[in-house]
Amino acid sequence: MTTTPAPTPTGTTTPAPADGGRVARFVRGIDARLTAPGPGFRLLEVHTLVALVIGLRLVARDWSAIAERPAALTDGLTFVSWLPPHVPDRFLVALAVIGVGGVGLVVARRRAQLGFVVAWTAYAVLCALWGSSGKVMHNDVMTVWVGFVLLFARVPRRGQDDERTVAFGWPPRAALAVLAVVYWLTGVQKLRHSGIEWALSDNMSWILRQGGDAPASGLGHWVADHVLIAGALATGALLLGSPRRCGSRGAGRARRSPSPWP
Repeated sequence: MTTTPAPTPTGTTTPAPADGGRVARFVRGIDARLTAPGPGFRLLEVHTLVALVIGLRLVARDWSAIAERPAALTDGLTFVSWLPPHVPDRFLVALAVIGVGGVGLVVARRRAQLGFVVAWTAYAVLCALWGSSGKVMHNDVMTVWVGFVLLFARVPRRGQDDERTVAFGWPPRAALAVLAVVYWLTGVQKLRHSGIEWALSDNMSWILRQGGDAPASGLGHWVADHVLIAGALATGALLLGSPRRCGSRGAGRARRSPSPWP
């Protein structure tokens, strides 16, 4: 594409940028990478694995325990705050069963897209109800956000696994981008609210000592007894933006940082 020199007030001419500048090139480069064609089998793998993670979490937790909590302890602000404060345990169990059924549709590749929507919706509602008591399960947050992207994916049908299209390429990349952004935001928030003091204090030592009966408790206690190693571990967690909320059992010097939640 040719460009016409742009006149300047002094009568000289300078070539006009043909591509809109570096920022425009950067944006176009990101867009091209996210929307590049991809194989159907890659989307199928990501879609199925995320659905299986949702199914595992649905069956591994006793969701009926939410019904046993006092109403005063379930008034946290979530996207299902419009529900009554006391939700019957039968409703909770039925919702988990419906979600598992949706996962089954995904694995069987029969109405997989609808099955994923059903599974994700049931899981997100249960997670929001569980977190209404103030304790957000960070592993659930990651699964909910990544799964949200895949709600809009067009799952390949049988025989389309080897096809390369934009529709199959963008969902895995978008899910990875969302994962990276959540990690980055969490790291920024931790640094903003806790500061570098979180890594330089004895917080990590106390966290490791809380391991108690963990299989690697001996190693954890050894690291906790070596201040430099524990500090290096805490610094690495801070730099990586670990989505786990870490506190201190000591003098309460560590402040908890918020984590993203839909």
